[in-house]
Amino acid sequence: MLKFFRKIRQKMLTENKFSKYLIYAIGEIALVMIGILLALQVNNWNEARIEKNLTDDIILNYIKDLRNNAVYLERRKLAMEKDLKFINQITERLNSSVLLSDTLKKIALYEFSPIYYAFTELKNDTYISLVSNNQLRLVPDNLSIQMINISFRMNDLTKTQESVGEFYRNNLSEYSFQYPMPMDNSLYSNKENELLWESFDKNKLMLAFQGIVFTKKAGYTSLLPRADSLLVKIDAVIADIESSFPHTIN
Repeated sequence: MLKFFRKIRQKMLTENKFSKYLIYAIGEIALVMIGILLALQVNNWNEARIEKNLTDDIILNYIKDLRNNAVYLERRKLAMEKDLKFINQITERLNSSVLLSDTLKKIALYEFSPIYYAFTELKNDTYISLVSNNQLRLVPDNLSIQMINISFRMNDLTKTQESVGEFYRNNLSEYSFQYPMPMDNSLYSNKENELLWESFDKNKLMLAFQGIVFTKKAGYTSLLPRADSLLVKIDAVIADIESSFPHTIN
């Protein structure tokens, strides 16, 4: 095409038709500019398509994280609430004015579980990756705000459970040093443990055991409202994504 225009220009110059040459030159420049603009537009379309595909992948991965977290939170919350209910029952029995030493021993040694439920498997990989790679801009503003909000709630829950969990573990360690707890059926294979539980001081055991029960209960009481709030927020964001991006997630 350019060779064709070049021949025309040369012919016009030899024929001394400068005005026509100028028109053709302008036309040639215009065609080149149009070609450049079209190439830029196609490139923009390609970049927009690539960016949209990336955004779709981000949304898919994020809603997967949310759904997994919702299931995990619900399951873990039920276990924690069940344990808290049992702790409340233990507390009522400990407060009984007719509590016998054998009953206290039975509760502390066989009924109470030292296992402390926590929300340790929450996933926030998609959001963390976006922040680390400076890609949060790829997500619509309203969704990025929701992501930040959920991340804040998750961090609050995590930090709280780290704090209360460490406090409980430290107290449990001191308690179990004085009053060994059976992690299996081998408790009485140790003669010292057997003698300790056969000749314990009721008041001392009561005081130490109540401290463990209270610490565990206080931890659950602090964690459950945060878990509830996070779960409600996650469910709301899942519903919002499903309604806003139906073609992306289906």
